[in-house]
Amino acid sequence: VGLLTRRAVDRAMSHDLGGLPVSRVMRAGRVTVRPSDSVERVQQLMLAEGWGQIPVVADSDDGQAGDRPIGVVTRTDVLNYLFQALPETAVPEMRRLLVHSLPPALWQMVVVVGETADSLGMPLYFVGGIVRDLLLGHSPTDLDMVVEGDAIALVQKLQARFGGQIHTHSRFGTAKWFVTPAIWQRIAPTASLENVPATIDFVTARTEFYREPSALPEVSRGSIKLDLHRRDFTINTLAIRLDGVHLGEFLDFYGGRRDLEQGVIRVLHSLSFVDDPTRILRAVRLEQRLGFRIEPRTMELLVSSLPMLDRVTGDRIRHEIELALRESNPVPVMERLWELGVMRQIHPALAWSQETAVAFARVPKLLTDPEWKAALRGESPAFVYFALWILPLTAEEQTAVMDRLRVRKATREDMAAIRRVYAGLCALPPTARRSEVAALLRPYPARVLLAVRAAFGEDKPSDWIEAYYREWQWVKTAVTGDDLRAMGLKPGPLYGRLLNHLLAARLDGEVQTEAEEKELLNKLLAEIDQTNK
Repeated sequence: VGLLTRRAVDRAMSHDLGGLPVSRVMRAGRVTVRPSDSVERVQQLMLAEGWGQIPVVADSDDGQAGDRPIGVVTRTDVLNYLFQALPETAVPEMRRLLVHSLPPALWQMVVVVGETADSLGMPLYFVGGIVRDLLLGHSPTDLDMVVEGDAIALVQKLQARFGGQIHTHSRFGTAKWFVTPAIWQRIAPTASLENVPATIDFVTARTEFYREPSALPEVSRGSIKLDLHRRDFTINTLAIRLDGVHLGEFLDFYGGRRDLEQGVIRVLHSLSFVDDPTRILRAVRLEQRLGFRIEPRTMELLVSSLPMLDRVTGDRIRHEIELALRESNPVPVMERLWELGVMRQIHPALAWSQETAVAFARVPKLLTDPEWKAALRGESPAFVYFALWILPLTAEEQTAVMDRLRVRKATREDMAAIRRVYAGLCALPPTARRSEVAALLRPYPARVLLAVRAAFGEDKPSDWIEAYYREWQWVKTAVTGDDLRAMGLKPGPLYGRLLNHLLAARLDGEVQTEAEEKELLNKLLAEIDQTNK
């Protein structure tokens, strides 16, 4: 029925989950070998099934595998018996992949950093997402690297050679190198420096231990194999070595390349989602972005671990949701989160509907217009998507969801503004004057208007928002406060009332010239004088 390892038991006990049934902790399946099987078959089974330990059962009298276990063979046993060297073509293949996939400036940086790491005797690697994307044919733009040794010492060496500022975090063994254009020019003098990263992150290979479910892990230095084992999914456990003569060596301890080729999202162990429930959201995000599928056992573990999300802080869940909303097409991710019950687990009020999906689809279309794109000021549309997601909820439900996710004050204020604008536009009659619409929209920033515009689709309020954003907001009066002062009027609230009246008349076509404005102004002042008598 499966395999129960000491590691799985220890994880469960450390999380105070000793009452869980064995089925929740074990590796499900029937995978065994016989004493007469070859080491090659053991390797094939480990790669195909993703098991690091396989029970050995006694041969039966007819030469077939029996049911009586007589031992276990582990991945370490196989490696100790026979180190499976990479084929001679593998290293050149990976080198060619790096050369062809990386822009020339990034490749030159890899060579220089690799040589520096080699001089310090420190193995250097690309790990995880960058390797996954390289194998999928995507060209990376970032150069995050893992150092088996001391990442801070490596970055200090690079700083000594080339300059630049560095930021270090000794507790986690991480360092960030700020690479100026002058440094890039020195390292890659003939290459284009367009879109090169301004910083490079270096991480010391480490292992992690979760003392409590869903808590942040405790970390300590470890080997590259331990570093890879702490990662979320097998497709993120791939590594390419970058230092010295080892440049291009490919590491795949956990069957990641097989899962990559088969389009599968698979966790490394049965308590992965218990250790870190935010992996539930990451699994869905990767599945939809890559067009992969969550394999059955991982899906079973995901669904059974949904209640663990209750233990995760709102900040961490919000971060994962923001990443989902930054996807080039967040709709499939959100639909899948709803289908699997993740949204309801985060908060009972959260939901997904076809209407919301349609509103989401309007956003990229609107952003093809440079004027609407400018409303975001270079930021991602994640806020707009978030607003569209929770806009159908009641005000009380919106507040409760934002409390759960610990949403920032600025976002809360913008969400309240979206509610007011949306309700205000719905309340206006179809015959509303331009000045009425402009008075309603004028107090709010462009990104609030963008969110409301996407919410309305092609209704009458959308026409109003488009007209205001493109034309009406730029309409000004010819008469100014200086003119009022020159007329002997004392500065005060009267200025605002008079100028707003003149602006409304301009918007509504009641006046069109400066002379007509002044005529209207004199009429207004006469009415005020008459009232004060």
